Amino acid sequence: MTKETQLQQYQLTIDTIKDLEQDTDHNIKLLKAIDSLKGASLRSVISTILETRLTINYIELDFCASYCQYLSAKTNYEQRFACKGINTILSEGYKKLYGFTAKEDSFWKKQIKFAVEQQPELHEEYLRITNDLESLQTKEVFNKEMRDISVHYDFDPRKVYQMLANISAEEVVRRYIEFALILKEIRNFLLKLIDKSLAQ
Repeated sequence: MTKETQLQQYQLTIDTIKDLEQDTDHNIKLLKAIDSLKGASLRSVISTILETRLTINYIELDFCASYCQYLSAKTNYEQRFACKGINTILSEGYKKLYGFTAKEDSFWKKQIKFAVEQQPELHEEYLRITNDLESLQTKEVFNKEMRDISVHYDFDPRKVYQMLANISAEEVVRRYIEFALILKEIRNFLLKLIDKSLAQ
């Protein structure tokens, strides 16, 4: 990557962080405002949708902060540290949003599914996005071993060294981008879900 491209990506990522911070603040204000909505069921549905959007914002903010750290790194270790952080954000963000097992509690499988049950016309789109989320597990988007070593280290420090030596920034960011494209679909879907829910 040229220095010019690196600076452009850094600035773009900073701008994205600012936009996400504003959206996060806006969502928090909306959550406080929905107390005035009539009907406990509607309040619950809208709260769930906004909480899911906030979770997506946190995932993307953490990614952007780690990516900025990667782009501005002065040493190889700083770059590797940022990459293992991105990998961990990817795994933990996916786990919170969707989950790795059928029984796992997640925003998508429980709360958003409940909200969609109130809007049957959105059910087909919900299933399509669910399939997209599920398919990430078969595309080797997640690196559990890297996540585990990044978070817990290992009794064998050679494994930590090997994991760090083998990190490819291009590969880690490519895997995150696959997830981010689905996050964009979910954002758009949640806006439709809010509109439909409020129109009732």
